[in-house]
Amino acid sequence: MEKKLDYRTLVARVKNEITRFQYNSELIIIAVELSLLFIAFIRYFTIPAHHASVHHLLTDPVMLAIFSSVVLLRLAFLYKNKLSSWLLSVFIITEMLLILFAAKIHEVQFEPTQEIFINTNLRFINYVILLIVLRTLRFEPLMVFIAGMTAALGWIILTLSTLHAMELNLGGISVQDPRIFTYLIHEGGRVLLILFVTAILTLALYRGRNILWRGITDRQAIKDLLRFFDTEVADKITLSKNTLQPGQGVKKEAAVLFVDMRGFTKASELLTPKKVIMLLSQYQTLIVPIIHKHKGTIDKFMGDGIMASFGTGTDSKTYAADALNAVDEIVAAVKVWQAHRAAHRQVVVDVGSGLAVGSVIFGVIGDSGRLEYTVIGNAVNLAAKLEKHNKIEHSHAITTHDSLTQAIAQGYVNKAWSTLPKRTHIEDVDAPVDLVVRV
Repeated sequence: MEKKLDYRTLVARVKNEITRFQYNSELIIIAVELSLLFIAFIRYFTIPAHHASVHHLLTDPVMLAIFSSVVLLRLAFLYKNKLSSWLLSVFIITEMLLILFAAKIHEVQFEPTQEIFINTNLRFINYVILLIVLRTLRFEPLMVFIAGMTAALGWIILTLSTLHAMELNLGGISVQDPRIFTYLIHEGGRVLLILFVTAILTLALYRGRNILWRGITDRQAIKDLLRFFDTEVADKITLSKNTLQPGQGVKKEAAVLFVDMRGFTKASELLTPKKVIMLLSQYQTLIVPIIHKHKGTIDKFMGDGIMASFGTGTDSKTYAADALNAVDEIVAAVKVWQAHRAAHRQVVVDVGSGLAVGSVIFGVIGDSGRLEYTVIGNAVNLAAKLEKHNKIEHSHAITTHDSLTQAIAQGYVNKAWSTLPKRTHIEDVDAPVDLVVRV
């Protein structure tokens, strides 16, 4: 069975996954900012007034209120799913500018008698770096870049503004003045620190985002894979340490089951295409869970036919018993389904099953362009022929006497199958077969 995944659908799912991730990340960022603002409020009201020197940045209640309002407004846009990328950029720039404005209020002290200028806005570099680092939680390199560039440019403007204030107060400045030179070296170093942190985080996030994209893509692909294969087969494909190659396989004792809808061809001629698909979907939805319930593995869908195996995907000591229990439940479920369709005046179809037990090879076939996990062997061929033989026996299920005997030895309790084998010639089978049927 060959199924191709729609790449555009897969990309859309991955983008939705990343969008949810970024939404949750933005909530975390906002929670951290509000927590820090709350701590700043507490500090302001608990630090004695005579220690005014320790009041800095957002310890000013007005600045705290403004910053908090901006964060809460961002939260409101996020809650309404209106926080677009450009709007988020505006908020990032606004918050960074508020930090830098607070730094401007606490700018460098300059006294002619000082040997060096004391940069009272030095502590603000910590808040600037913090805002840049917080942006990494979204795994969005562009937002880190915007925050970092805003901070670097703002710090340069802050430095130039301070130099201008010095010039006005000191009646002129010169880089030969050791105080000015030291100040410029320090401020230049802080700008370089901001740029360095921004560059490292942006590069790291760019690489990390690619890994995140591939990880989510692989996860979505595996989810889709599980829709086409049984879990055991999907695990063998995705968890294989070696590259799958044609010819890889193992020999196992297993049970093979063929299930086919009888009367489907005639029904498809009478029904509309939509109702044909609905009929097929109902049939598969009925049969497949029963096979899974009894530890069976779906090998392939063949139109209105289903091929399944027991004891191939995982090792089992009750594969024959599991298979016959599945057949018993399928027969019972089909009768209920037929009654339901008859009661609603819908086309009623029948279902036949053929089961054989024996040695099979479970492995990979195909070429390098297309591989398929499947089951091959005499038991597979016999099961397919037994299923077709239901029409001759007018039965709902057929298996061999040896299969029934083996199932009973594995714990199966026979309640519906004929106890006396019937030696019969099966079409395209050389020797007669001892059959047991369920009508």
